[in-house]
Amino acid sequence: MGYFVSRSGAVPVVVACAVAFGPWPPAAPAQDRADRPVPERVFGEGGTGQPGGIISLAFSPDGKTLASGGYNRTVKLWDVATGKERATLNVKSGYVYAVAFSPDGKTLASGSNYNRGQDGERKLLLWDAATGRELAALKGHTGNVTSLAFSPDGKTLASASLDKTVRLWDVATGKERAALKHVRPVTAVAYSPDGKLLATADGATGGGGAVNLWDAATGKGPVALPGHKGAVFSVAWSPDGKTLASGGGDRTIRLWDVARGKDGPTGKERTSLEGHPGEVFALAFGADGKTLASGSQDRKLGMVGERRILIFWDVATGKELAAVHHGDEVFAVAFSPDGKTLASGSNSATVFLWNAAKYRRPEK
Repeated sequence: MGYFVSRSGAVPVVVACAVAFGPWPPAAPAQDRADRPVPERVFGEGGTGQPGGIISLAFSPDGKTLASGGYNRTVKLWDVATGKERATLNVKSGYVYAVAFSPDGKTLASGSNYNRGQDGERKLLLWDAATGRELAALKGHTGNVTSLAFSPDGKTLASASLDKTVRLWDVATGKERAALKHVRPVTAVAYSPDGKLLATADGATGGGGAVNLWDAATGKGPVALPGHKGAVFSVAWSPDGKTLASGGGDRTIRLWDVARGKDGPTGKERTSLEGHPGEVFALAFGADGKTLASGSQDRKLGMVGERRILIFWDVATGKELAAVHHGDEVFAVAFSPDGKTLASGSNSATVFLWNAAKYRRPEK
């Protein structure tokens, strides 16, 4: 998951304006074609969603709760079984670009931007996931918080920001442990499954960008992985930690074979996945690591044909499994812990839930 768009126009990583741009005439509803994939369920219909769009998603570790961050400055907690809203958390400070659950499911972190006149110290918040009570505001970032990741042991929270840093926080005390400095605004961060490495993405529209590997314990790095032409907006690890996926403004997804030697981590590009019409904002691996889901901008607005902005990929072969008609730019994707469901968020006020089993490679 990563950072992609700002409505204020005041940040250096502007990709598109989520309000001003949209298909015209409006795309036909997915249900208009019997052969077109449709979501299994939709959360937030009937005025209970998040007006303006949903730009961040995370499942709780037990899969019972889905958190969604929106442009309306709220985080909503959804009961996955019933689809009903369980709580609304009022962030107040801006658009919620990132949400993440701690590994034990007890704490939820949210990251946002802030506009002039708002409280800039509320960009990074910790919440009690059970009660929705605000626990702490972590102070230190001077730019918008774009991405969040808890370490596998739950003791550290990593936060990426347009202030060109990734900050590591002690979750128990709320104190900053370290700041990993970048040369460009940071758009995404993700811990490897074993917690030993951090992957980060950086870049700016019209400028360069990179995928970076860091030693999570010492902060040593970065080891840059060249390949993308332009800004990088999203990174995701496979469950076994051997593959790193990155999505960028060059409309490609890169799969990297990551190894660790005595001199530090290395990454070799295995393949490049092409098929999206616009910048790739969101990535998520399924629980078994065999399927990758990706969401993107739509650079063919109003054109006739399929809007290929939510794609399922076969990780082993790099081949496309399915391209789903979504109707709006896809800014966030998240697999349930069991890998059976994919949630997607877009300019719509609703969350789409897809039966991921339909888009897996058939077993031989």
